[in-house]
Amino acid sequence: MEPPQRQQLALLRDGLKRMLASGVWADRLSMDHLADIRDLSDLAALPFTVKTDLSPALSRVIVPRRAIVRVHASSGTTHQPTVVAYTAGDLDLWARLVARGLAAVGVGSDSVVHSALGYGLFTGGLGFHAAAESLGATVVPASTGRSSRHLRLIEALSADVLFATPSYALHLAESVSAPPQIRLGVFGAEPWSEAMRTRLEAAWGMTAVDTYGLSEMIGPGVAWECLAKDGMHLNEDAFLPEVVDPVTGAVLEDGRIGELVLSSMAREAMPLLRYRTGDLTALERGECRCGETLVRMRRVVGRVDGMVVVRGVNIYPGQLEAAVLSVSEARGDWQAVVERPENLDVLTVTVEGAAEIQPAVEAALHDVLGLRVTVVVVPPGRVGHGGGKRLGIQDRR
Repeated sequence: MEPPQRQQLALLRDGLKRMLASGVWADRLSMDHLADIRDLSDLAALPFTVKTDLSPALSRVIVPRRAIVRVHASSGTTHQPTVVAYTAGDLDLWARLVARGLAAVGVGSDSVVHSALGYGLFTGGLGFHAAAESLGATVVPASTGRSSRHLRLIEALSADVLFATPSYALHLAESVSAPPQIRLGVFGAEPWSEAMRTRLEAAWGMTAVDTYGLSEMIGPGVAWECLAKDGMHLNEDAFLPEVVDPVTGAVLEDGRIGELVLSSMAREAMPLLRYRTGDLTALERGECRCGETLVRMRRVVGRVDGMVVVRGVNIYPGQLEAAVLSVSEARGDWQAVVERPENLDVLTVTVEGAAEIQPAVEAALHDVLGLRVTVVVVPPGRVGHGGGKRLGIQDRR
């Protein structure tokens, strides 16, 4: 068997050749870049890709449109969601990568999986669903909302595995005095803590594990936590990981926290080179207690750009500002706070203006975010501004 680094080097060079041959990346890449790749460490000399490079939608697809069998989209950036394309081969790769993590924690043909993840453009629901089915599991595609229905279905169908965001899983458990018992919870789409894990495991009687993914790479399936719970194994046979200094872009040594950068060179429709995820984490190498040797990434500790995740949706300060200012009667000063009072994320936006603008601001925020937001309207001057940068969205979870 080829050494892993040789396999990764071949993956990198093949991906670059396909990107160059398509002509789609001519503004960013040249044959000189390919010629410079003699060793995996040469990856650091190649240019970064950022979210704005992926606009307009599908402009970076390197296969013919007839080869695209599905599109998904991120939950949103400062302006528009990022649309990503999949070939049949990409969907097969995606299912295999997610299935690798699910199989490692015991999902199989005897499992009954209750999926409370969103379906549609959001990658979570369909990504986990296809992988679980490929392992022979029975999958209940319950999707989001209607908490009482979730609890009834879990009990009636004797589900033993739960797919959900961690905050919603805890909300479900604590909405009744005695939730049905679940053997395993597989969570993702939002940051969560060890304290949240402890409460989830106590409430459901489950083992709770984490996952990591993003639409721009493929969706869920970038990294997965095993039962040792000592970091997430990153599928480095499909994604080449780096951690860089968020300011200088210099590659950091393993163990140091910085911005995660990923290259998805195994993708057919939309391979990406050195994509800056904006997530802050660290990489660790060495054999895990489970025996796996894939590089591990630590729990994401924050965002470079101040983004927060609310109920699985990426929210940026610029989105809120655009929505507030779209209501002509609203003043420019506003504050946003994310809290978790009943184990479910609540986003409250305080704006200045007359009380009558409250419904219009709520509607504008819902249109931009796709979420119900609590809007509080206060008289002019109550929010204020210190003269410096806005603090952004305060995360008090």
